[in-house]
Amino acid sequence: MDYILINADTVRMLRDGKEKCLALKTDHGLEILSESKAITAKPDIAGYNVMIRISDYDWKDQELAFPDYYTDILSLKFPDIGCRDTLARHSGSKTLVDEEQAKKLLTFFEEHRACDHMVIHCWAGISRSSAVGLLWTRFKGNKEAEALILENDLFQPNPLVLEDVGQLLFSGADE
Repeated sequence: MDYILINADTVRMLRDGKEKCLALKTDHGLEILSESKAITAKPDIAGYNVMIRISDYDWKDQELAFPDYYTDILSLKFPDIGCRDTLARHSGSKTLVDEEQAKKLLTFFEEHRACDHMVIHCWAGISRSSAVGLLWTRFKGNKEAEALILENDLFQPNPLVLEDVGQLLFSGADE
């Protein structure tokens, strides 16, 4: 495996010939990872660490090497589909993240607002996890961490995740 430094010390791209894994670690306590990186991630045991795991409906989450290092772990199941027409053809649904999962996510955000370290992963660490990471930075009002995600062309935040969860997240906000 070969690490390539992409953007100062915040973003690394890992290639092994078959798989492209991305990792974003900010000074703001947010880490966006692929599943292969997340399962071996070892946060500071003394910290307030939480994790959000995102996978397809039929995917069995891989075992974490250090599950006891996390105060709480939320597992969400939804596919990586970025177009409503494709979603409707694929599942017959108009929403990617259903209301129940969106509420679980927002409750998790609220419960762990003060965490030191939020780890978010999906299979590749590109689309679903970066969208949830973006929502976390917006929930926290952290413009600097939000910019790190948006300005990094290696991440492609899933627009349906942003819409489906964002509507619930910002439904009570004054705009």
